[in-house]
Amino acid sequence: RPTFVIQPQNTEVLVGESVTLECSATGHPLPQITWTRGDRTPLPVDPRVNITPSGGLYIQNVHQSDSGEYTCFASNSVDSIHATAFIIVQ
Repeated sequence: RPTFVIQPQNTEVLVGESVTLECSATGHPLPQITWTRGDRTPLPVDPRVNITPSGGLYIQNVHQSDSGEYTCFASNSVDSIHATAFIIVQ
């Protein structure tokens, strides 16, 4: 079953900066990392928002509207686990 290697942490960021919420998991089979925003809504399709190869969530040129709760899901055929962190935009 999946286990987190790195869980996202609450992060404060200034408007216009970039921010990464790290998320990495291990397991057999290797878990797929996905992210949702707030109450399980999918991430907006936005060129500023990317998932890094390691599974982190990277947001460039942060807007005030990016503040809020983000959840990282690590899922494989055995189980799905999740961890939540907040982005606080100053």
